[in-house]
Amino acid sequence: MLAGILVTIIGSFFSQTMLSFVGGDAMRIWYLVNSSINLKTSSKVIIIDRIIGLTSLVILFILYSPYIFDLADTKNVKAIMKLLLFSCISAIIIVSIFLVRIKATFESQLKNKLSTSTAIFLLSLSFLVQFCNILAVYVSLHCFNILITLHQCIIVMIPIILITMLPISVAGWGLREGVMIFGFGLLGITSGPVLAASIIFGLSLLISGLPGALVYLFKYKINCAEITTA
Repeated sequence: MLAGILVTIIGSFFSQTMLSFVGGDAMRIWYLVNSSINLKTSSKVIIIDRIIGLTSLVILFILYSPYIFDLADTKNVKAIMKLLLFSCISAIIIVSIFLVRIKATFESQLKNKLSTSTAIFLLSLSFLVQFCNILAVYVSLHCFNILITLHQCIIVMIPIILITMLPISVAGWGLREGVMIFGFGLLGITSGPVLAASIIFGLSLLISGLPGALVYLFKYKINCAEITTA
């Protein structure tokens, strides 16, 4: 449990200071390896974690795609959403192939460490994390008297979260603000409150990741016994 918490908060901090989640994942792998956990096991742990997070987002996007396409007001926006949907479906196929290969390679370990019930539990936690992120934006908008429904916020934020995962900006800054202003603009909301809500959301992510900086600075190492080496 402690190992998972330490790795998560370190990844959270570096995800807010490097290129999207890529920097955070790289630092999580480096931290595990630096704690005497071999590279293969470290990479496997982080990749499975990332796959679960991506899968939850893809499922949400597919479920809400009818509402998302209804909101898109131009052919160009619809085309972008279709491309995003196609990318999500492709991601599911790639993930499925990857999981089959992982199971073939680490079959005995996956039976013990990643059973169906465990995978469902982890996926449920991932859904909860996505909902909390969306809820944070929803509350921030209401602080500026933008009285949208939670359902509307979910419709707008799902593709935004997917887009901001692209490793083309530092922690999504700039990119997140742009797509949020555009997305909520489709609901007739002016840019000022949306920009402020986006900045508040970004700062909350940065602040929540600060404990990871302390763990990194004090070089606290994980007990290798907490993670089974491959």
